[in-house]
Amino acid sequence: MHDTRSAVTALPLPARQWLRDHAPSLDRTTRHAAALLPLLAKAGLLHSVTNLDAAVDALADVSSESLAAGFVLYSQRGFIEMLRLAHNVALREHLLASLEEGRLAGALGLSGAFAHLSQGTPLPVQGTETPRGWKLNGRLPWVGNLQHDGYAVAIPVAFEGLTDFAIVMLGSEENGVTPTPDPGTAGLRSIRGAALRLDRVHFREDELLHGNGALFMRGLSPALLALQCGLAIGVARAACAAAQDHAGAGAVLRRITLERLETVVAEHRAVLGEGLLAGRLLQDTLALEKLRSGFIKLARMAVQAEQQAVGTDAVLAGEDGGCARRSREVQFLSLLRPGAAEPQPQWTPARRAA
Repeated sequence: MHDTRSAVTALPLPARQWLRDHAPSLDRTTRHAAALLPLLAKAGLLHSVTNLDAAVDALADVSSESLAAGFVLYSQRGFIEMLRLAHNVALREHLLASLEEGRLAGALGLSGAFAHLSQGTPLPVQGTETPRGWKLNGRLPWVGNLQHDGYAVAIPVAFEGLTDFAIVMLGSEENGVTPTPDPGTAGLRSIRGAALRLDRVHFREDELLHGNGALFMRGLSPALLALQCGLAIGVARAACAAAQDHAGAGAVLRRITLERLETVVAEHRAVLGEGLLAGRLLQDTLALEKLRSGFIKLARMAVQAEQQAVGTDAVLAGEDGGCARRSREVQFLSLLRPGAAEPQPQWTPARRAA
């Protein structure tokens, strides 16, 4: 059986303690958002040579302390996985060191591609040929990890006159790339999520990641789904551990329930690990989607158990144990689209001070 702990890319104690101390702030404000990528890089969690199974464990480890930090790691690691599949070797070599060292944020604006492939919806960005070259116009409704220090974003584009859509990379410094002001979501503020507007952005051919978007997305989707499993595993483990710490009425029965829940999480993680290491799950997107849904269900059950253990304090925004925060985190997980990290519209903004 796959040993989930032996494969973990260990989160160094100083980084773990920093995330634990700052988890409430990372959830409610953007005050420490800029520190996340350098912290994750220093912890060695952004290396492209780390295999996918170990990356899932790293995501679970970080997400157990803060899902906001876990999501930033997911975006960065997902972008690195995308570069590994891209045909543009020169662009990969140009960006990889900056991504691994946390100097550049990687953002996945790919939900429109998943929606286009699964539901036939129009792509959100169009490329129009002009006498001065291709211009890109459109709007991505939500993209995460748009860090203020600079980011690269992957975008699906329907080029005028071409049958297949393409995947391109744009940098935050390019004219016409404009994120909306931070909408102030109800939680996970440090993920730096925003809508992204493109207004006559000049497209250069050296920014093309792949000319066949459908083929590219089929190759990338299993990696993203596997990484998303790590987010839910982390929240489930954290909620189980927190619930175990509470005594009071029903503690014995609750402990039995939590031990059973932890066993199921470990069994599902073993299935995921064995399938990834054997390569089997990388060819079975449907199985990965089922595993991901299962992990989110387990995380929801763990949070409910923690709420019951904590009692009325679970709904208080100022409680110190993290139960209210994990309630928001599991809601966010439930609203992510199956094939891409973009919340559904129900993840409504709620203004808060940074």
